[in-house]
Amino acid sequence: MKKFLLTFSLLLLFVNHLFSEQDFKISGDFQLRTELDGRDFSNKTYPLSFTSMRTKIGLEKNLTKNISIYFQIRDSRLWGESKNTIYNLKNLDLHQGYVQFDNILDEPISVKAGRFEMQFRNGRYFSINNFHYITRSWDGVLFSYDTKPFGINVFALTHSRSVDAYIGRATPDTAQYSYPSKPEEGHNVYGVWGKFAFDREHYLDIFSYYDFNRKRTSKGNYTSNRFMSGFYYKFSYDDFFALLEGAYQGGEAGDQINSKAPRIIQAFNIAGSLNYKIDDLTIGLNADILSGTSEKDLSEGKFYRTFDVTYQGKHSFYSGMDYFSDIQKSTNNRGLNDLFIKITYDMKPWSFIFEGHNFTTNKAYKLQNNENSRDLGTELYLITRVNLLKNATLEWGKAIFIPGEVMKDVYDVNKNDGIGNYDRTDPSFWTYLMLKVGF
Repeated sequence: MKKFLLTFSLLLLFVNHLFSEQDFKISGDFQLRTELDGRDFSNKTYPLSFTSMRTKIGLEKNLTKNISIYFQIRDSRLWGESKNTIYNLKNLDLHQGYVQFDNILDEPISVKAGRFEMQFRNGRYFSINNFHYITRSWDGVLFSYDTKPFGINVFALTHSRSVDAYIGRATPDTAQYSYPSKPEEGHNVYGVWGKFAFDREHYLDIFSYYDFNRKRTSKGNYTSNRFMSGFYYKFSYDDFFALLEGAYQGGEAGDQINSKAPRIIQAFNIAGSLNYKIDDLTIGLNADILSGTSEKDLSEGKFYRTFDVTYQGKHSFYSGMDYFSDIQKSTNNRGLNDLFIKITYDMKPWSFIFEGHNFTTNKAYKLQNNENSRDLGTELYLITRVNLLKNATLEWGKAIFIPGEVMKDVYDVNKNDGIGNYDRTDPSFWTYLMLKVGF
């Protein structure tokens, strides 16, 4: 009891000291979304209904002029997930917790170490995935050198650990030090992201990262030993702006498609956007191409040409229904071509966004009737958003997807997958109502 009172008193003194200073900031994020999900291409089934909720509370404290710490806790849940009104899910998590050093050696150099969110530009290649009710964070170190017009970020991130548990006391005869040694199974990402702001109208980013997943496949190969290099370029002039992005992936992929030897990765992504603004109306023409693996490469088992977008905020790029969050599955490794128009009408406090997508595979797909097709389908997506208050928005999204021949074939349940004997050939729909509050 005495130890508890002493600990509690010290905690109160610390909190009192913390909040008695002027140099601290409290931030928060709340997202509540209810969805009606009929994305299974069948009018014979009932749509699913569920509500997700994300709550984040963060505290930033300046320890000195150039040293700060930040902590953010997060609770992510589905309503009713506990199955009982007096059940504790115990799912409170330290979403971010890091220390940051600024102006090192009196230079514009900063270091962030710990657990943190990380996103570059629009999130095509590294994103926090903000639409999701959990969001993405990393354990690692981020070095930044930021001047105008040049900036560079160097990062070393841990995706997943290789050691089963923390080793606090060395006991050489335990399973931690097994013989023969267990294979290394850690997953790390190392990279660099450079920024060049030529002027206010156009700027260029160049990046490269190495993604090494040492976990073994069923054939004994590394799951992934991959690098990616690419660029981001934006140009604007008066009411016109254009965006061009691209990346190339190389290295080796493990037993992705039942190959005994690692496949050589040769994959690319190119995306472009032309936009013109007329008063409150913005019209954009967009193209997004992700390479795929051909029928020949699949059978020969040497090359893997499907572009992987693991750390992308996919909801922001391939329309709202998220069929292509797993491009390997939804296209059967044939890649993706997405041609779409985006129209935004912004009249404060209201905003209306319309997207019309035409999806095809990058490589030809052989249907069950042995005919070739590339047609994945068409999606229409409409968002209505209103700013209720300064930091609160209400958003209503609705989408319909008309499946093409490839989509019907990939998700045909008559392939004896055990789900049920019915066709998935009907248009699908999805709608949601989302409240977002931030401070």
